[in-house]
Amino acid sequence: MKPAFVLAGLVALFPAFARAASPLTFYPTRDALNAAYPGLSLQKFTNADLTDEPFVTHANPLDRKTNDAVFRKGSILPGIAIRTLNPRLASNAIIVYGGGPVATISVGNYWFGDTLELDFPLGVQAVGENVFANTSYGPSFAGMISAQFYHGKTCLGGQTFTEAAGAYLFIGASSSTLPITSVRISWQSDSGANLHVSDIAFK
Repeated sequence: MKPAFVLAGLVALFPAFARAASPLTFYPTRDALNAAYPGLSLQKFTNADLTDEPFVTHANPLDRKTNDAVFRKGSILPGIAIRTLNPRLASNAIIVYGGGPVATISVGNYWFGDTLELDFPLGVQAVGENVFANTSYGPSFAGMISAQFYHGKTCLGGQTFTEAAGAYLFIGASSSTLPITSVRISWQSDSGANLHVSDIAFK
């Protein structure tokens, strides 16, 4: 029979293993992320040609190879790709939107309930983006938006954010261990919505 103090010591150790610290640090503002990681690359979508429409649709993915009527070659930076995980039709999986609270062009998932994924094939230390949800017209919705950060198939952690009606979120994070190779962003509230991102900073 083991002494009681040995058993007590083992029991005390287990919670320490269960409470492993997350490798992620979250930044409340873009300025805070920029201060921690100067020289971030910035993917904007201002070169998109919407042909005077409020939005257009686009196939998966958007990346440095994209060269078409919406995004000319060079519009998407090397080191990033934007896609949706569960498109109903790959030919129009992405929405390119010229309105909303960010006052610039954004891209998002065309089908309600789909997850928007930002891919960084070479891995990055830090990433941040503006995010909002709506149904392509009108103000953004109030609700919950989840962001999960991955290294390959390993989830590094994540957080759920509350978006106010008519507003948008800044979601920024860095990893102190494994590089971030993807960020999956999803709408967590009941009503259907498109999720949009803009001004994606990464390094």
